[in-house]
Amino acid sequence: MTQQGVTGAETELLQNAWYKIRKRDDKELFEGMVDNTKSILIVDDSEFVRELVSLILKGAGYDVIEAINGRDALDKLDNKKVEMVITDLKMPIMNGIELIKHLRSNDMYKFIPVIILTSEFYEAKRQDFIKAGVDGWILKPFLHQQLLSVISGLI
Repeated sequence: MTQQGVTGAETELLQNAWYKIRKRDDKELFEGMVDNTKSILIVDDSEFVRELVSLILKGAGYDVIEAINGRDALDKLDNKKVEMVITDLKMPIMNGIELIKHLRSNDMYKFIPVIILTSEFYEAKRQDFIKAGVDGWILKPFLHQQLLSVISGLI
């Protein structure tokens, strides 16, 4: 990792993703999928993942709020309206499951869809996700079409 937290290979991947999102006339991918007024909170301690997901979502017309961990997410929400939360599982200070438990205990966020982006998935985790109130999960690495499809199916 570089001092900024993103390697050269990650920077190139991010630039390629941004290029594809901005330069492609991909009407099949984005047409009718997005109401431009919808905001999504992205929570991940990886700057690379946050930037990649943010680029995909902004390219599809969503407003994006970024947070580096669960505590930061709660601070940034501060009674703001969001239509969805996409969170990593493993983060310092407050992990994804703890964040979801906080959201589910708050009347304002109790019913918003929550997706976990994770590189770990096995049956015990699945049960933890369901118990915490997760609406879905996507395994890393993921395709941007997959992410947008899951989002459009939930909001």
